[in-house]
Amino acid sequence: MTYGFTIDQEFAIINELSLVQVSTLAAFMTLPVWSKTVAIDGYVWYQYSDEKMAEDFPLLFGVAKRCYKNITELADMGFVELTKLGRIKYVRFTSRCAYWNKKKEQIRSNSPKTDQEKTENGPANGPKTDPVNNNYNITNPNIEDKSADGGLFPSEPAFETITVTRPRRTAEPAACLFENSRFADYNAFAAEFTAPEFADVEIVYYYHAVADWSAQKGKKMKDWIATARNFIRGDMEKGKLHRKSGTGPGLSPDAIKYLQDMAD
Repeated sequence: MTYGFTIDQEFAIINELSLVQVSTLAAFMTLPVWSKTVAIDGYVWYQYSDEKMAEDFPLLFGVAKRCYKNITELADMGFVELTKLGRIKYVRFTSRCAYWNKKKEQIRSNSPKTDQEKTENGPANGPKTDPVNNNYNITNPNIEDKSADGGLFPSEPAFETITVTRPRRTAEPAACLFENSRFADYNAFAAEFTAPEFADVEIVYYYHAVADWSAQKGKKMKDWIATARNFIRGDMEKGKLHRKSGTGPGLSPDAIKYLQDMAD
């Protein structure tokens, strides 16, 4: 056990977070104090490891898989975004966390500025903290992982900037059911999974997985592609990835044809 954390109870109540969810967010809120950071397209991302977090917060996580499960749940809810550079994981806090541990009268009296107001007042200094739906959820061979000296988790943050090409934006104007998103069209959905990392992934299975999950539970998301990638990453972690026929354990050809017919 290395770090302690403080829970913002009012934040949890306002955002309807469970004790586990707000505790996980509080644990990750310690990253700015000790974790290595990188800037991607002007946004700050904090390096972390599920194993490291489980080691430092054993009462909360116990094992690395529980840490991964908890943080991906918060990603699905829109409080954080996750990405990987090579094999190293990073997390970014969205503007839903902007009022964490701030006096709530500030929340009521000072509403967030709009993009237009920010432009009129001149550009903000420092890294951006507004939500962004840049989906860096796959390993990008064009990004060089510039590890700082001092090991994976140095005692002092090491800020460094890397340049990446902005990917296509996959966010909807507002959170919606999957069936109401533009990716309910299977061809549009599949077009977002053409990277080499997904070459042997049975995309049609995950299309139906997120569609059924949304329909059955009434789940609304702003970025359904990011959600689908979280589904895929979760199955990768558990060794249950659904692969294309002939590339490993997966669905039968008849099942795949049925799902494709249903998607069409």
